[in-house]
Amino acid sequence: MIHTAQQSLETCPADFLAVACTGVRISRVKDSRFLFVPERQELFGVSPTTEQLWPLLQSGIETADFAARAAELGDDGFAVIDQLVAIGAVQYIATDEQPLDVHERVTISVGHTAIGLSFSGPIALARLRCVFRHLETPALPDAEVVIVEREDGVGIAFSGDAPESYAWHEAGPALKLLITELALDAAMGMTLHLGTLQRDNEALLLVGEPGAGKSTLSVALGSGDFELWGDDLAELRPDGRVQALPLPATLKDGAWPMLAHLHPELEGGEAFVRPDDKTVKYLPLPPATKAPVLRARCALSLRRDDAAPPGLEPLDAKDFIAAMIAGGWSGDHRLTPDDFDGLAACADGIAFFRATYPDLPTALSLVEEAWRISGTAR
Repeated sequence: MIHTAQQSLETCPADFLAVACTGVRISRVKDSRFLFVPERQELFGVSPTTEQLWPLLQSGIETADFAARAAELGDDGFAVIDQLVAIGAVQYIATDEQPLDVHERVTISVGHTAIGLSFSGPIALARLRCVFRHLETPALPDAEVVIVEREDGVGIAFSGDAPESYAWHEAGPALKLLITELALDAAMGMTLHLGTLQRDNEALLLVGEPGAGKSTLSVALGSGDFELWGDDLAELRPDGRVQALPLPATLKDGAWPMLAHLHPELEGGEAFVRPDDKTVKYLPLPPATKAPVLRARCALSLRRDDAAPPGLEPLDAKDFIAAMIAGGWSGDHRLTPDDFDGLAACADGIAFFRATYPDLPTALSLVEEAWRISGTAR
């Protein structure tokens, strides 16, 4: 039972941001209201005030605003929140040391998970929004992340943990990596390392070793007759279809001049340095509710080589499956029966080529040729 024991303002300051913990539910059974806290595997009786204001806590609300709403209902909102925190139903957005003074909180959705991002200052929000702007959603988050603004950079952590420090030029890759890891953890099957584009309700898949130009080509194609859903990762379904994880396109500095005419916003975009010392900019994709699940028609293994003759080389199903396994990811690092079924089904309906090219215009031409061949071969 949640009681209304008095709490002082010193224990619940007005500028704390309180949010419902993941998985906590309130249900009414006849004339009783029950709150279920899955982490504790316990039920608690709750007051009408808690039931009525629970949606505000699910979305996140400052304690002063909650207290004002509770006062309208004749209740002590500070005491209600403190009691909910005590039983693990509500948490303050915080570091390991203290609750965070939140400047703005946004929720993003990627793959099968939603993530709350709480920023302590406007500079960090402005400089890092390129990583997630197209992923913003009204959905309720499954995880909470804090980004603590500092003079020389940011601290990033899950809410309640100690922030790890990053200089400004390191912050973008660090945040993108955390978002990617959460998306991979929530994936329902094998995740493939490839670019995913759409035309005529079918997918074009681009694979290649680092430096092969996969992201550059993906962005260039997405500015033309293809729709770009992701330049890096896609989830494989057991029936062979794929669904991209629509993370921002990662463009190394060598690609910026080639794509500037298509994306002039790259000129003023924030530049970051990855742990591998590559300088990159992030290009948000067009906003979308969710990436479509697509049947693949054609896949290209990219080989950028100035000395080799350009052209397409047909590859067989064994080559395709080997390439997918080499770049694949699964939760336990094993190929499951469903993963194998998905790879086999995808390979069965796809035309697979190695595309050797010296420059971007040649690569674009080879994609068009491969797409045409894959259509007439059916």
